[in-house]
Amino acid sequence: MALLVLALSPALPGAAPAADLLLRLQSIPSVSGYEDSLRAAVLSELPGWCSPEVDALGSVVVDLGGEGPLRLVAAPLDEPGYVISQLDTLGYLRLSRLAGPGRLYDQFHVGQRFLVLTATGSVPAVSVAPSTHLRPRGLATAEPWTVSDLWLDAGFHSPSEAARAGVRLLDPVSLVERYTPLGVSRSAGPGIEARGELTALLRALQGAKPASRGHWVAAFTAQAQPGGRGLRRLLRRFNPSAVYLLGGFPKAGLGHGAAVQADSLKGLSAELSAKLARLGGRDIQKESQAYPADQPGLDLLSRVPAAVLGLPVRYARTPSEVVDSGDVSALATFLRRMMEAP
Repeated sequence: MALLVLALSPALPGAAPAADLLLRLQSIPSVSGYEDSLRAAVLSELPGWCSPEVDALGSVVVDLGGEGPLRLVAAPLDEPGYVISQLDTLGYLRLSRLAGPGRLYDQFHVGQRFLVLTATGSVPAVSVAPSTHLRPRGLATAEPWTVSDLWLDAGFHSPSEAARAGVRLLDPVSLVERYTPLGVSRSAGPGIEARGELTALLRALQGAKPASRGHWVAAFTAQAQPGGRGLRRLLRRFNPSAVYLLGGFPKAGLGHGAAVQADSLKGLSAELSAKLARLGGRDIQKESQAYPADQPGLDLLSRVPAAVLGLPVRYARTPSEVVDSGDVSALATFLRRMMEAP
């Protein structure tokens, strides 16, 4: 089925293969507020016809120009993650979560390998895993671990030893295993669904400038995880007539192409969703459940028509999200078609 999707979604002229570009971008950690490295990679991938702008929050904005009401399409630049919040007296590193999917997300990070991304380089560490055999019987049914249970061991014995290695408070932290190829066209990793959507939007812009029949702005938004801060700023600035958010679809079929939300739940526009469904025809999946990664909140969505389109994803909101590069190619093709449609 993945081969069929690729056949229906030919490579865009001048665009890098989706799988190769996704691998390069997924290998770059981009915790909310610490998107510098990924932003630089995005800027380097944009074609020469673009005149990208980086706004005060760090979002990358590409104004395609054109006539008529302005329409905005947005992909998140950041991912859920952690920062160092304390250097323990015994040398352990304590963490604080920057936004993210919630407390259940933290339990997936117990007993994992990490990198502390310091100003002078990365420091390897592991999160300690309590022994289930030596725990008191009364704690056997304790609640799932949270961020307060994440103790990173980097081999230090004191705060001063950690400081000499370059570790500072608020240094971002990333899992070591960021990209795992799973077969012909699938791959897994933390935040890979949003990275796939970013890849698709990049590929849609690569090559010749889209022959837009309206005024489009494409944005790679910073600080999406903490309440859609980057998108909020862009909504205030551009006051768009319509917003297209890229998000994940946990019920859509992997390898069956891109997906669009097919109802008006969560304050979305039924009219916009129906328009996207008609534009995609048989090449796009219509699903009722989506996770827009750059959700700005119902207070803003109620003021502007919005729709969600994006990628099928498995194990959403875990460090082992799974996407299909054929779907990334299909989404890129559809995004370009969307921007060139009347």
